[in-house]
Amino acid sequence: MDYIFVKSQKRGFEDCGSIYAHVREPGVNRKYALGFKIKVTEWENIRQLNYSSSAFMSSIGITYGQFSTILSLIKIELEQHFDANTAANKIQEIKISILGEEKAKSLGIHYRKQTLLMQYMQEYIADLKSGKRLKRHRAVPVSQGYIDNMQATLKCLYDYQHLFHHKVTIEQVDMTFQRNFVKYLQDRGLKPNTISTRMASLHVIMKSAYFDKKTKKIDWQHPDFIPAQEEVDKIFLTPEQIESLRMVDLNSIDSSSERSHTSLEQTRDVFIVGCLTGQRISDFMRISRDMIFNLNGHNFIKLRQVKTGTIVYIPLDMRVKAILDKYGGSLPQTSKITFNKNLRKLGEIMGWTWYPHFDHQPCTKTSKKTPIRFCDMLSSHTARRSFATNSYTAGIPISSIMTVTGHSSERNFRKYLGLQAQDRAIAAAEDFKGFIKME
Repeated sequence: MDYIFVKSQKRGFEDCGSIYAHVREPGVNRKYALGFKIKVTEWENIRQLNYSSSAFMSSIGITYGQFSTILSLIKIELEQHFDANTAANKIQEIKISILGEEKAKSLGIHYRKQTLLMQYMQEYIADLKSGKRLKRHRAVPVSQGYIDNMQATLKCLYDYQHLFHHKVTIEQVDMTFQRNFVKYLQDRGLKPNTISTRMASLHVIMKSAYFDKKTKKIDWQHPDFIPAQEEVDKIFLTPEQIESLRMVDLNSIDSSSERSHTSLEQTRDVFIVGCLTGQRISDFMRISRDMIFNLNGHNFIKLRQVKTGTIVYIPLDMRVKAILDKYGGSLPQTSKITFNKNLRKLGEIMGWTWYPHFDHQPCTKTSKKTPIRFCDMLSSHTARRSFATNSYTAGIPISSIMTVTGHSSERNFRKYLGLQAQDRAIAAAEDFKGFIKME
């Protein structure tokens, strides 16, 4: 790094000039104005070390010693800790630290203190938890699931900063940062939809920071700031498949150990509860006999959903009651990873090994994309999708299904339907009876 003195071209100021810090990087040279306009003779004195430290520079009213110290500190900073996003601000900080705020202000020197992204996120999340920040367009607190997503994004940012030994400021969140951060998340093995969710959370943070006047950056508005989600294959189990899984005799299946057999049986039973209640795994695993109550002669399961905080009333299926009785009123617990692993093993045992065909993407052994067997697509969320789809195809009104699943809008509910084009066409034909004359 070196300094450049550029003489003024303005009439009447030919004996003055401005100083720039010149930083060379591979493929690019950067110049940063120091904000000082001094006389040519003063610059020659500095350059040739021909000055007394206590002598004043008449052009700006500070001593040669102060000016020399500022140049030295800026050189050290830009050579040892150069960051193109913060260099200009660092120069201003150094000038203020040497001159003092009053003198710097008289010279027109000022800077905006940059806010750390992580610090702002922590404050934002604290406001969500306290209720200071509410759900957009609604005077109600956000759900715990929303807060969990924000905290997960915060954890990713913390790990990112730790890996690269760099604290990110709000001003640095541009499309270059977006690409680097997305690449980091990809290298960590996060799936496209998870990455999209993390970046959506960051988008909310940057939008809030913009309206809080913490930044003037608008890169968060870029259409590619939030990566596109990957279309998920919406598989579900039919009522017949659910019943056959419930009735299969797992004792007749060879297993490596009694423990693994027990684990498969418990996963099967808990998954059946999910298919018959329409809840997320965080909710259907908590279902217990204590949640059952009678209302007007009907038995319901009453629970508060973990993700949204919504209280739902689920008509009690006798098959669910039988499973609860089997385990003494409370379902066996396991990790989500183990649950999904066992579920796919159960699907293989059931013979669900075909390659599904989807409207949006044919999946055959000859397709370019590696085909995935039906059993390998099973997950805990298949239970919720199965309940929604089977209820809908059985003719149950969407409003009634949403009462059980806890969806806040029909649009969100329809995302869970695993119907293919032909299935939707058949359902539509039933809906159009009486409106269209059909044979």
